[in-house]
Amino acid sequence: MNLRPCACLKKVRGKSGASLALVITVLGGLGLLIAACCLTFTGMLGSYQEQRSAIEAASLAAAKDLSAIVIEDPNFGFIGLSDSSPTGTATTAGDGFYTSVTGINTLFGTIRLDMIIADYLQDPVMSQLVATDYANALIAQKNLVDALNKASAPYGTGVDKNGVILNPTQDALTAYISNSVHLTAGQSCSLVTGSLHLTLGFVDGLASRTAIPQPPSVAALQSSSLQSQGFYVANEAINYTSLNTKKSSPFSFASLDSNTSLVDYRKFLTNHDDLPFATPSVVKVDADELFTNDHGLNNQMHAVSAAQCGTVTDQRPYPGAFTLTFVNGTFPEVTQFLDLINSGQIQTDPADLVQTPPNGDYPQTALSPSSLPMLTAGDPAHPSFEDVLSLATYEWIKRGGTMVNVQSLITAFQTPLNFVGSGPQQQRFHLTSTGAVTIDSAPWGQQNFCVSQNQFRALSGAGIVSSNGSKYDLQITDFVHIKGRVYGGKHAGEPLDMPGTTVSNPNPSSTNVNIIYENGNWPYCAYLNGGGGSVRPSYNQEGIACDFTFRLHN
Repeated sequence: MNLRPCACLKKVRGKSGASLALVITVLGGLGLLIAACCLTFTGMLGSYQEQRSAIEAASLAAAKDLSAIVIEDPNFGFIGLSDSSPTGTATTAGDGFYTSVTGINTLFGTIRLDMIIADYLQDPVMSQLVATDYANALIAQKNLVDALNKASAPYGTGVDKNGVILNPTQDALTAYISNSVHLTAGQSCSLVTGSLHLTLGFVDGLASRTAIPQPPSVAALQSSSLQSQGFYVANEAINYTSLNTKKSSPFSFASLDSNTSLVDYRKFLTNHDDLPFATPSVVKVDADELFTNDHGLNNQMHAVSAAQCGTVTDQRPYPGAFTLTFVNGTFPEVTQFLDLINSGQIQTDPADLVQTPPNGDYPQTALSPSSLPMLTAGDPAHPSFEDVLSLATYEWIKRGGTMVNVQSLITAFQTPLNFVGSGPQQQRFHLTSTGAVTIDSAPWGQQNFCVSQNQFRALSGAGIVSSNGSKYDLQITDFVHIKGRVYGGKHAGEPLDMPGTTVSNPNPSSTNVNIIYENGNWPYCAYLNGGGGSVRPSYNQEGIACDFTFRLHN
């Protein structure tokens, strides 16, 4: 048989070959489509990561600016979200030295601690004084929040301690653009004009970086959950009720980190209406970006990031000493600080005179009669000397900020003075950056104290009659009574340098010799001058915040 190919089979094979080609074509097209989709997805993923990096950089830049903004308060000097040591060129006082910036958390933490100390000392005058500081701090906090909100508005501005104008929106925009590194070839992107904006607010559950009072047993926290690792928890009501005044004062602390840091924007709150006097310290940044691929397809993405502001803690290495100066040697009525607090003679003794030099330091300029209206009991021109002592003691203690250890302070007041013989000498109580209160002594020669501009001295003749048969005149000189450049005079209420310099009385004949005022023929301990601007010497070495001088009455 002669075999030939089957015609029908030949036709079937022809159809099969065409189908195979079609399948290959379809699969090839699908492969190209999948590849295109993968490329598109990769581009989108790259774009998202690009935008994520950019928006995070923008929020950190805005938070950095807000952390640095300061305002000048008439009662507390420069304040901001963060402390700062005295290095800002725009903070220069009249004497040429820079002044510090107090963080808003430090301000409120100090006030809450001082309320506790006033109760432990059972001193109603201190409680009254700290209540006034609290009321003033609420005004300062409101003004700071207003400044932060103003700076967070579209292209709003603020200033830092060097007087540099900060524009958080512009700096966020610059950071966004500089971090937009295009990851995908053949793709263009552009920030939607006007889409980047800032919102100031809160994120709960964060720490404040503000230390609770020490030891922790005196912190008077309603719950252990109000502190974390020794710091107040942020954005919580942390109240204190004074034992002396019976008034409850609400406190809340801003969330701040040691550096500006990213936080979860999904937890962002624009307000905290349930929390009185809350300070917003988290900035949220929103932006839209338009992406166009090489096929002309557009894709718009919205990005959000939030960052909390940062703070540094001013260690306050030398807040200033409270000194007891025995011009003519020691006497038995004063053997510890507590003797002054409990002295019946001081309690009933009025101040004969309160004086201040309004036009410069004394003795270079003249003293004027003054008064202490914050001491509400009796005549403010002749307040109880006990109340003047409470005022000076309070103004010394609050220079220690949030670090003053309550137990160490009480112990120091009850510790016998470190007398070196019975001759002229000075006993010095030191606040330290660790919170401990220490005592030492130094010889004292024939010197008077100057009085710094707008600060005061109070005098009382024969205020203590000693069992040794002598009478002693009393003088309290307060160098830190009024803080800041607005009302605090040329030295802004900072301590007297120790050692400083000495000056003479330009007109000694105008001062009676050997009475309660001073010996006009002796030199005066005086302030150094800062010249063209520098760090105040009493910041890095001990100065005198307040002095209580005892002088033989003639």
